[in-house]
Amino acid sequence: MVDMEGTVGMRNTGDTVTDRRLRGAVSKDTGNSPTEQRGIVMLKTKLVTWAMGLFTAFSFLLCILYGLLTPESLHMHTFLEMVLPAFTWLSFGSFVLGLVESFLWGVYLGLGFSLIYNVLYRKGYGAESS
Repeated sequence: MVDMEGTVGMRNTGDTVTDRRLRGAVSKDTGNSPTEQRGIVMLKTKLVTWAMGLFTAFSFLLCILYGLLTPESLHMHTFLEMVLPAFTWLSFGSFVLGLVESFLWGVYLGLGFSLIYNVLYRKGYGAESS
């Protein structure tokens, strides 16, 4: 049975499971701040930065693998050479340089995105209206 609040199998008492969880005490293990208790979700900058760095490095590896398995007419090495400074197709040193540069581009994007998102969220653009 689903009620008006979207909870399953509970009586409609005016509060949801999330409301009760958010009103609970702050756990010392998790380090939840009062802003997290009110339901404000901020991005963890370090987590987003690492995730984007690893994602772009993995994408670089896939591009290199694709370039090695397909005919040269289908390669994207010209794009990689334009986007990654000092990268040339393909030597070991250039591969390592491209991998590091790809990771750093992801770090740059993840850091920039998470910082801008958190600033806008704090200013109220992402807050839920009551």
